[in-house]
Amino acid sequence: MIDLSRPYTSRNGRPTIDRVDARIFTARYFAECMKCSFCFDECCQHGTNISPLDEANILKHAPALEGRIGLPASAWFDNQWEGTVDFPGGKIMRARAYGGRVRNGPQMCVFAAHGGRGCILHTYALENNLSPYDVKPEDCHIFPLMYDNGALVPAVEIGEKSLICQGNGETLFRSMFSALGHFFGEAFVEELKIIDAKTRNVKPTART
Repeated sequence: MIDLSRPYTSRNGRPTIDRVDARIFTARYFAECMKCSFCFDECCQHGTNISPLDEANILKHAPALEGRIGLPASAWFDNQWEGTVDFPGGKIMRARAYGGRVRNGPQMCVFAAHGGRGCILHTYALENNLSPYDVKPEDCHIFPLMYDNGALVPAVEIGEKSLICQGNGETLFRSMFSALGHFFGEAFVEELKIIDAKTRNVKPTART
């Protein structure tokens, strides 16, 4: 674990990150998700964490989304709140997953596209000139990174080596410039870029 020079607090109030797992600079995965031809959105099988802020953002668009999702908003979440220091509102629940509803096969997140690829929430945002950050859950934006009591670490699937696209492509950190910058700011990304450069023993480049 690498300590940062100072804590960085999310624009949403939580979490505050003061250390990062060194593996985020070395572990790799196929980051261009929509160009993947082999995963079939496997990482969306189990739903996702939903903070009170995420819930509110999604429910703002419930009338338009219910028709696309095919289920009423009351069926989208498990409503089993658990306390956490890592998400706005200090608690999370799960978006539900349903077996065989999206395609013939394993269960998928309630927000997974019907019979195709990607996320209904992400597509809806783009089609309506909205930022996906204002509709899609934060947990999805940072995957396969996760928060762990104030640390930025690889998602559990990375440690388990169960992520089907793991091992090829970009590193976890370098694939996440945009999301990390959005939630924690330019200075956070720039400090991590310095650490990343030291890890690779190269000169850091400007943020892209």
